[in-house]
Amino acid sequence: MSTPKYAVTIRMAPEDFTTLVQDGGPLSSIPAGERGRFTEKPSRLWKYIWWLGDQYVPVLLARSYLEAIGEDYQIAYDESEWDNGRALGWVIFTDYQDEGRS
Repeated sequence: MSTPKYAVTIRMAPEDFTTLVQDGGPLSSIPAGERGRFTEKPSRLWKYIWWLGDQYVPVLLARSYLEAIGEDYQIAYDESEWDNGRALGWVIFTDYQDEGRS
């Protein structure tokens, strides 16, 4: 990824991360056989998966928050569908535990 020409500083609290997340929890709750539904297979056994929806802006904010607090992560897209046929969308695999959802 190229270095951006400009940078924006956004201050976020753990509660803001909770607001970005649509759903999530322990990655172990997803059977290993279903993990092929992501555009990128989890690169390691992350502790958590957080769904961020089908828009990319929440991904940018969540990624920036995790980087700011020194957490590793991996971004992927979940191609599984909701009952209405829409894809579940962007996810972040990480070891970060969202206190607002645990």
